[in-house]
Amino acid sequence: MRRRFVIPDWPADRPKVPEAIPLRRSIYARCPVGCCLHVVLDDGNMEPGIIEWCLRDAKHDDCRALAAMMLRMSPTQRRRVVRSS
Repeated sequence: MRRRFVIPDWPADRPKVPEAIPLRRSIYARCPVGCCLHVVLDDGNMEPGIIEWCLRDAKHDDCRALAAMMLRMSPTQRRRVVRSS
């Protein structure tokens, strides 16, 4: 029996990748190794638990904002944010 592909119920108002890119750029402008989100942005650990951990420990507004946005994004969107330059 084949498994059915199910699209998860993502919030309709979830952030878009182009909205997150300026935050990512401002983080890298301040700190070239990814600042509070270096575990996510530099190391590629995009699991929700890791992002939540970074959000709890973030010391800068833009780091907190990007982490909160990424938690509401799909895995594909997170990868696009991390891989963007």
